[in-house]
Amino acid sequence: MLTETGPVVIDWSSAAAGPPGADVAIATLIMKVSEVDALPLPVRAVAGLVRSRLVRRFEASASADTGPYLAEAARLRIRDPSVRPAEADRLRRMMEEHPGPVSAD
Repeated sequence: MLTETGPVVIDWSSAAAGPPGADVAIATLIMKVSEVDALPLPVRAVAGLVRSRLVRRFEASASADTGPYLAEAARLRIRDPSVRPAEADRLRRMMEEHPGPVSAD
């Protein structure tokens, strides 16, 4: 990934095996709640529209059902140390909107 300070390697240290719906749910949550650093205010509205369209198209093209996995995927994302407080707040709101089975941990 290219950043302001140069290229960065994305570390997939949290990768795990699981059902396709869980993978799609996590990808969807990342696209919906992730923040973009130093995005100028006038560009934010446009970026929000582009993000919405991207997520809708992604969800429409995914063949896996995310419903059973959204709440658990949000819980996993919240525990990720790279998730920012504002992102965690958005994830909690999504968990309220899409309650699902609670994990045993």
